[in-house]
Amino acid sequence: MKKLTLSLINHEKNGDTQIRKYKTKDGNEISITVQHGKVVYIEYDWLEEKKSTKTHFNGFVFGKTTLSDLRTRFGNNGFTYTSTAFVESGNGLIAFNCYELINSTSNILVFVTKVILNPEINELNIGDHFKLYALILANQTYLDEIWGKEKIYDPAYKKISL
Repeated sequence: MKKLTLSLINHEKNGDTQIRKYKTKDGNEISITVQHGKVVYIEYDWLEEKKSTKTHFNGFVFGKTTLSDLRTRFGNNGFTYTSTAFVESGNGLIAFNCYELINSTSNILVFVTKVILNPEINELNIGDHFKLYALILANQTYLDEIWGKEKIYDPAYKKISL
């Protein structure tokens, strides 16, 4: 992973939880949540600029990597929290595909993909139209706290490594 240059743009504190939002050199945003002195959530958001499609993770490109690419690479669709399954956003949908990491007992990697609906999209090709929009690395206990504990797993689900 390449080194990121960050500028603090917002800082909130609520009890023992702090959320800091940074802007990257290329214009994207990273939010970091610290709870009880530990990082529990990191979200890396693409602001849909062509100049800022690099994710700093090998093989993942904002606006280009598709849900179908993720399914092929990991051999399954991961799991999703019931509360985040296909969230409506303007004229599209957002999907949250979650994966436990093989070498971790508590961290979840979430691929946030987005699709703008149009008549050419159907259930057979929709995975090719969901494009990578954000990456989240979070503690599973924290995600259970903010998104609920109910999850839906792909029948072929397995943990992943990067």
